[in-house]
Amino acid sequence: MADDGGFGTQNYWMPDPTVGGSTGQILKGSGYVSISIISAHYRTDGNFWQRFFGGSDQVTLSTKIVYSSGAVQTTSASIEDTRQFDVQKPSYFGLGNHQIALKLPVDCDGIEVAVSIAAVQNDNLGAALNLLNSGELKSTLELAPVPAAQSLAIANVVKKLLTSTDPQQTLLGVYGGKVSQNPVAEPVKDACLCIGYLIAIYRESDNDVALDGLDSTKFTIIDNQLKYDGAVLPNSYVVLRYAFDEVRGLDRNADWFSTFSSASTTLDDLETAANDQDRDKIFASSLVLYKQAQKLLFNDPSYTIKEAQSICADQLSKILARRPKPATPASPVAEFVPTKTLPIGLEKLTFGEVSLLGETYRRTLVRNNMAI
Repeated sequence: MADDGGFGTQNYWMPDPTVGGSTGQILKGSGYVSISIISAHYRTDGNFWQRFFGGSDQVTLSTKIVYSSGAVQTTSASIEDTRQFDVQKPSYFGLGNHQIALKLPVDCDGIEVAVSIAAVQNDNLGAALNLLNSGELKSTLELAPVPAAQSLAIANVVKKLLTSTDPQQTLLGVYGGKVSQNPVAEPVKDACLCIGYLIAIYRESDNDVALDGLDSTKFTIIDNQLKYDGAVLPNSYVVLRYAFDEVRGLDRNADWFSTFSSASTTLDDLETAANDQDRDKIFASSLVLYKQAQKLLFNDPSYTIKEAQSICADQLSKILARRPKPATPASPVAEFVPTKTLPIGLEKLTFGEVSLLGETYRRTLVRNNMAI
């Protein structure tokens, strides 16, 4: 992926060698994407005076992420680093695997990422740059309600401060990250969300033809340093990694998790119940808690619908297994649980199908080295 010719930033896509060197498109609802900065490099010949007398630039590395889902957009803007770099010398930010988005669910329409390297020209910015470079204004975008609100507040502050610093942009790379329901023939060309590395390289002049027609398979990243065909790339650049996770796993600090746990422990009273009528009441109380938990989970924006359904199925199968009169695998769950209590996708399943869905989810957690 590249736009040949012309001054400015060129984008290339490098397939991730950990997934067989192929570009894997990430489809809607399939899991979660995490985005990190792998490498960032700055180099400039400087202005007229700097070329003759030497000098340095105050440089900022910033990111902006727009997560779009229907009419709702969540924005995160962050100053990842500010440093003083000598001109005419290769300079690395040294961020390593620096997360800018963590496990964003792909039940969305797109995840646009913009990254920029800018030389700040104003000399009276000591306090502002210290604030921009503080941990308070470095945000990793997550979609839990509180972090999302924090990201918006930080984005507004960063925008205001960056505007006041009058930065001279050296590199600006933008990638749309469209999320589609079905595979497309050329996902990178169509700016679809994929697994791999997005490489944004700065073309220093209209006469610079070194970036024309580069073969993305010849890029390598060794010790966070970008190389092309074995040679160190001299241009300013930023490398972003797009990684994929099938599941997020269980959040034991979430309200829905503790409510599911309460639904389960309520059934412990079955062992001391005096009669069937008392047992039925205990089972009904457990289902009330289950209904509350599944509502909380489906309102948690950090989970895909698919994983939320799997968690609900797992919890329901555990409750039904302890029912006073155990269900058979062929029994529809709607016979034992009010339909209004069941989450979408489970209301027409049998006990055996719900149990299998829960068991499959637990196996997936184990495969991904997550606690069950």
